[in-house]
Amino acid sequence: MRLLRHDDAVADIARIAAWIGAENPGAARRFAAAVEAAFELLVEFPQVGRVRTFSTGGLRSWGVPGFRNWLIFYRVQTDAVEIFGVFDGRRDLETVVPARERRR
Repeated sequence: MRLLRHDDAVADIARIAAWIGAENPGAARRFAAAVEAAFELLVEFPQVGRVRTFSTGGLRSWGVPGFRNWLIFYRVQTDAVEIFGVFDGRRDLETVVPARERRR
């Protein structure tokens, strides 16, 4: 399996790391490493995440290890895991995620 990262997802990770890093640079580095570790896990076990029923595109979500409020949203394709975005799980995901889907 390959890993595909949407530009929005890359921007999400950078924005979150910068936000965390403003208060704690070490935590920002740990966040970035945890995201990469989660990506590796998703490539190896793509069905591990929770299916999100509010999505029209078959999205799944998986938490960033050690950062319980942050969720990675992704799609499983035939030969790839497509990273859609990283969102704060405390947000109204049933509004935020479909809004991003409509922008595409």
